[in-house]
Amino acid sequence: MPDHPRLYRLWNLALGLVLLVGAMPLLLTLSLVLMATQGRQIFYRGPRLGKDREIFHIYKFRTLRPEATLATRDRVLPRNTRLETPVGRFLRACRLDELPQLFNVIKGDMNLMGPRPVRPEIAALHENSLGGYDLRFGVKPGLVGYTQSLMSHGTSKRIRNRFNARLCHRPARMARETIFLAWVGLGVLLATGRQLHAALVGDPMRRGWVRARNTTVRLSRDGQPVADGTAVWVSDHVIDIAVPTDLPEGPYEVELTHDLSPGGKRRKARCAGTLTAMAAAGGGITARLAIALNTEYGKYVFERYILRDTVV
Repeated sequence: MPDHPRLYRLWNLALGLVLLVGAMPLLLTLSLVLMATQGRQIFYRGPRLGKDREIFHIYKFRTLRPEATLATRDRVLPRNTRLETPVGRFLRACRLDELPQLFNVIKGDMNLMGPRPVRPEIAALHENSLGGYDLRFGVKPGLVGYTQSLMSHGTSKRIRNRFNARLCHRPARMARETIFLAWVGLGVLLATGRQLHAALVGDPMRRGWVRARNTTVRLSRDGQPVADGTAVWVSDHVIDIAVPTDLPEGPYEVELTHDLSPGGKRRKARCAGTLTAMAAAGGGITARLAIALNTEYGKYVFERYILRDTVV
């Protein structure tokens, strides 16, 4: 919520123009790549609800096939539906498909920072079930949203809405937003580099996997600890862990603990898991664990801190 709306609008316009000029070579390059891989329809233009529920049309690079319309009519694209265009998965993973919204910022439909704009169908679906959902329509939507940057696509609407509702009460601070925008820009560059590395020189057997960092795994049965291990590789629903001894296959209770920093805060997620395979690797023992995250908070912790499926 800006203290000085006119000054805030001028700041968004000026910074939006600077970013557009700086991003123009990338916009042109991506446009040519999309034109070569999916034809002349390279942009998406769709209705969104803005401030005071006024409808405007958002611009994005087209990343989905035509048959995705039904799958995304009242929700975000589910994982692993394979409805992306040849370059669409890459652009969505790096968030580069959002770059054309700089034109929305310059037009005044959006700010650089704010809650992400939603389709009218999604608003109608959630406004009666999520308390404080209407608060997002008291401010302009943003090219960059805090929830979009700090949370994964799979984070529950309930968690996202609680965070958005708190932020929509707070005053806008241009210096703080500039720092966050720079942080997001760096995150997008790093994500782009990781995606390119995985596509060009990455291990094809590990495509879609992420090396785990600072994450330990405790396996229990009937409330009694059986073994502690260290997460080595993680994907959406599978973890490879280094364990000290052979373990029988089957179901386990799983507690994942991620250390944010040595001696610092920790984030924990509890879930159900099934040990599906054991193998010797590098002089140790590796267990493959299929997990089922059964709480919204556990899923958020796993995707943000362990899988690192976020912009920043």
